[in-house]
Amino acid sequence: MNAPPYAAPQHRHLCARAAVTLLRAREDAYPAAITAGKITAEDADRGLHLARCIAEQWRWVFDKGQPACPAFDERTDRFGAFNFEMAAELGRAADRQRVIAARKPSDAGAEELAELYGALAWHQRTHAGAAWIVHIVDVERSAAAKALARAA
Repeated sequence: MNAPPYAAPQHRHLCARAAVTLLRAREDAYPAAITAGKITAEDADRGLHLARCIAEQWRWVFDKGQPACPAFDERTDRFGAFNFEMAAELGRAADRQRVIAARKPSDAGAEELAELYGALAWHQRTHAGAAWIVHIVDVERSAAAKALARAA
């Protein structure tokens, strides 16, 4: 699978911002969607929970001051939801945003958001028992810590 646009490390800040955008959009839209009967309260709660977990993971990715990768918890994985749940949710979010972008061909922002959600989904795929992005960032931080220790 080829890396999508915005998957390169220099775009991590955009991916982190897109994760927060997903959360904020759900926080704004879900109450009205529940009232309109488009989504159940339970589905909204689950979608919000997963969006919060995704945003928390990306805060960890983007903030180099964060500690090492959180330990695996057999009830909540590393960031409050299992990777496969977050991966599936991001895949659905990317698909929905692509539909929105297709309906608004002149809206470059809608297309960019679809590409960013696609990058989030790509980064969420599982590698060594964790999301690809978590694995990569953990390796990067471990290597940096070892280099600092050698230099000291």
